Amino acid sequence: MSYFVTPSIPDWFGKAAQAHYRRTGEALLLHNANYTKRIEASNCSGKIYLEDPDAPTGPPSMTWREFVEEYVEMTLEDYDVEYDLPESEWDEEADPNQVHDHWVENGARREAASGSAYCMLEFLDLGQQSLLLDDIEIEQILGYIMFIDGDSPGRDVLAVLVSSPTALAALQYRLNELGTGIKIEMV
Repeated sequence: MSYFVTPSIPDWFGKAAQAHYRRTGEALLLHNANYTKRIEASNCSGKIYLEDPDAPTGPPSMTWREFVEEYVEMTLEDYDVEYDLPESEWDEEADPNQVHDHWVENGARREAASGSAYCMLEFLDLGQQSLLLDDIEIEQILGYIMFIDGDSPGRDVLAVLVSSPTALAALQYRLNELGTGIKIEMV
């Protein structure tokens, strides 16, 4: 399910963001000094996608013990019986191919760069939320943020799309206001 958010910002900042964009063609990203997390914004065919540059690009290496605890719905002892994994091998490195398969099926959605950005932002009080863009008064906003949870049947992606550079500026302003420690950078 996807939904839309219009960032809550003061009118004066909305006017400043629009003027800055008209003058420079870029988003007005005001950054505080103390950031602990980054989100990268990239413009692709007129849409701005957000990603976490620090997200893992693949599954972590792990022991069989860690693998069973993370991905398998049975105890280590039951896994031993079912798959003939002796106790002496529980703390050895698990088969990377098997870990990868389970990571893709279970963890990659939230751990991927786009999913990680989604997870950083999804529960923040960014502004008015709506399931339908029609419910938002478009002429009174600078743009919107779209949270995408599965964009089509069979595609289980998590992503965050920002409709315009002024909406991106509004998002950064709101993140600063909330004290999140998140910095948005255009790449």
